[in-house]
Amino acid sequence: MSNLTISPSEQISILSTVGGLPPISLLDTLNEQQTEHWCIVKQTFSYLHKSLKAYFAGESTPLRELPDYEQELYDSMTNFYLNLYNVIQWGWNDILDSYQQYGNKSHYGAGFPWTTPGETLAAILERDAVAQFWQCKAGRHDFKPRKMYTLHRESKKLSQGDLTSIQKQKHQTEVKALTKPFESLMELEMLCIGACRLALKTRKDKVLTNKLKNYEASREQLSTILHKRYRNTKGFAWQNGQLLETTKQGGSYRATS
Repeated sequence: MSNLTISPSEQISILSTVGGLPPISLLDTLNEQQTEHWCIVKQTFSYLHKSLKAYFAGESTPLRELPDYEQELYDSMTNFYLNLYNVIQWGWNDILDSYQQYGNKSHYGAGFPWTTPGETLAAILERDAVAQFWQCKAGRHDFKPRKMYTLHRESKKLSQGDLTSIQKQKHQTEVKALTKPFESLMELEMLCIGACRLALKTRKDKVLTNKLKNYEASREQLSTILHKRYRNTKGFAWQNGQLLETTKQGGSYRATS
């Protein structure tokens, strides 16, 4: 687990946000299947809330009551967000400076809307919860576990320089198509991380470098845990609010109810 100190006021801001995710306002005009999906996302962030609350209080983790996979998943999620906060907190001035210089390209407006690293992390958490939920509101969203697993393996090969230029281009095109519906929800995290990476091009900062490495390692760990599970998960699709599952033969979908 990441070792850092977060002020009481920042802890309150973060916990207050996580405890209310996904926003209850999303429940408006949902059908039964969409409501069930909202509840699944709610459970995810409820466990994250419990884990963060225990961490901030210096108490024993409540995750031990869960099955092994879920212990690993929620501990990894907790570690990821703590490492993300660590980067934002150390690179706060870099983020503000970068936004002042390049913020006109963002839809957030002239001034950075959040006043502290904790508020910023809370805003990222809210966007992540909405992204997990929003697939059921999309006109069409396909979840293909085998494809997700393959792209994850290719991403590792790409980071190690083991893909040809043609393979690299194909991989990047497929990843972009997969993430495009959620680009606006991912923007804030990428803006913060990008600002810190950009700062390291103009100065040496061993602390920031190490914090970014820890963030990247925790993101990779979380991604690996998720993608291991995808290998044994059936595919599905959301179409106009209706959940469709793949048939046993795969490749085609049928309504779940």
